[in-house]
Amino acid sequence: MSLRLVFGFHHSTHSMRYCFSVFLLLLCGCSKYPVVAEKPECKLATVTRYGYDDYTLTYDGAKIIKAGNDPITGSSLTYDNNGRLTTVEMPSNSPMYKKVLYYNAEGKVSIEKNYEKRTVNWVESTVLYFTYTNGRVTSIRETVQWASPAMEFEHEVIWDGNNIRSIIIRSGGTTICSQQYSYDLTRKNAVTAFMDLYHVDQLQPRFKMPLYFSSNLLIKRRMIVLLH
Repeated sequence: MSLRLVFGFHHSTHSMRYCFSVFLLLLCGCSKYPVVAEKPECKLATVTRYGYDDYTLTYDGAKIIKAGNDPITGSSLTYDNNGRLTTVEMPSNSPMYKKVLYYNAEGKVSIEKNYEKRTVNWVESTVLYFTYTNGRVTSIRETVQWASPAMEFEHEVIWDGNNIRSIIIRSGGTTICSQQYSYDLTRKNAVTAFMDLYHVDQLQPRFKMPLYFSSNLLIKRRMIVLLH
């Protein structure tokens, strides 16, 4: 666009300021940069597990507050004022199981306590204590409270780059088994974007940790039993 603006000396100062303002307005309105449309917001709507177990997700803003409507498998999620997941209850309509999360100074889960409801009281069943090295979980100490005496297991998490390569499980210093994992290094792990579902998933840590924490897509798990 060509714009010509001529000022005459006989114009008043007020008129010159007015014309100059119009010039700036036209100049800014003809920007050469196109308006970029915002991308639509996408949210995970349904999760299918084991090929048949479907459950829908309910959101409050960006946070998942309910996973599934099934009276047996559905879960409700609660967050603190910092947006961190603190409680998972299952089933959501009449909870019989509860998971409570505690965080360290770095904002990572340090303790996970699992409860079962017996009559009207919540009873502690298992407790997991997480240890981190350079921001990654490297050890989980699991105590089983319902056993008498209580049992304790150590889960050593071994990383290879950005993927969990193996988890070694010990009890009383004796190695029980070793889990070995393989990945498709050409594909990223999309599950990491839904980390809150890690605590909804009822799988044991040795099964679900590589599914959620590793950077690449898990394709194979191999278990080696060492204690007979």
